Amino acid sequence: ALKPKSSDKPALLGEFGPQNLTDTEGVALHEGLWASLMHNPTGAALYWDWDIVEKRDLYSHFAAASAFVTASGLANQGGLVSVAPTVETAQRSDLRFGAGGGFTAATQNEFVVGANGVPAGMERFPAFLQGQNHRDMMPKPLTFQVNYPQAGTFTLTIGQVAKAGAHLKVSVDGKATERDFASGPADFTPKDEASALQIAVPSGAHTITIENAGTDWVVARQFAFSNYAPALAAQARVGRDYAVAWIYHRANVDKPVGKESSPASGRLSLAGLKPGRYRATWWDTRAGKSLEASEVSLTGAKDSLTLTTPSVSRDVALYVVKADAAPAKSAGKKPRKSPATTAGTSGVGANAARPFPSSAISAPGATVGVTPGAH
Repeated sequence: ALKPKSSDKPALLGEFGPQNLTDTEGVALHEGLWASLMHNPTGAALYWDWDIVEKRDLYSHFAAASAFVTASGLANQGGLVSVAPTVETAQRSDLRFGAGGGFTAATQNEFVVGANGVPAGMERFPAFLQGQNHRDMMPKPLTFQVNYPQAGTFTLTIGQVAKAGAHLKVSVDGKATERDFASGPADFTPKDEASALQIAVPSGAHTITIENAGTDWVVARQFAFSNYAPALAAQARVGRDYAVAWIYHRANVDKPVGKESSPASGRLSLAGLKPGRYRATWWDTRAGKSLEASEVSLTGAKDSLTLTTPSVSRDVALYVVKADAAPAKSAGKKPRKSPATTAGTSGVGANAARPFPSSAISAPGATVGVTPGAH
């Protein structure tokens, strides 16, 4: 993989989209656009199902993101660091993430699951949980060390099974639930009722292990830890006197419109800004306009800038600039609906004149290639 610190070449991420290519409401598109803007200095990554953007008229997602880039002045900023700041909130939600690797050998098998994000190293762990045919690629079971604040559940969701079949065993402190996947004429996707293995987890510290004792691989689509994390999570890019952030509701961000649970609010902390007065503007990521703005002060050189979020049903964005900085010009007219373009055309970045299909990286529940991302 290209490492930005060791290369002066621009890098653009591509081939993002939902695993089953059913994104009629643009949920995965929306998540991907905003997640990539918080990571990738070149611009938003490329959305692979570009034809559905035209068929379902999903251009509004690009318009809202493009307007944010313009209003915040993001394209003019350099030296920003991507971070995952904390959002303190009393409400809880499931922590969900996937494995980031593909059909490769596992170099790590044990992970400590904190409350705020994906465990370190999980982005390299293979999504293919190997059986006996390739035991050398995964000689030890996948192990999660957890600490549940209250009794809950752990759920493993399977995306695909090899035609030779598999046998999964999920254990909590040695107590197991198992499921057999019989062989078939071809690799297959399990039916909904068979795709998830769930096991109860008492409150406190425990060890969860996942082992495939069957013949061949299964693809782990998602790991879910119930009521394990704060309801709100954030991704951000921060400089010495500038910051942008995307704040999302873990339980609601990828739900169908109208199916959301109760909204949440909290306190976002941004570290790394130098002392001074700042103007903080909250942004509606769907309407493409500001929600509210206020001036705030940061006094200590080692202090974090703490902001109270609006009520978040799905997601909001934020940009923070020096209070005496000239405001960026508005995004102007809403871009016209454009004809479908060549797959992989980017349109939210430094040179975006109007929104064209593109999208993202580690968005909640997102898929890059065949592997899911994180909540």
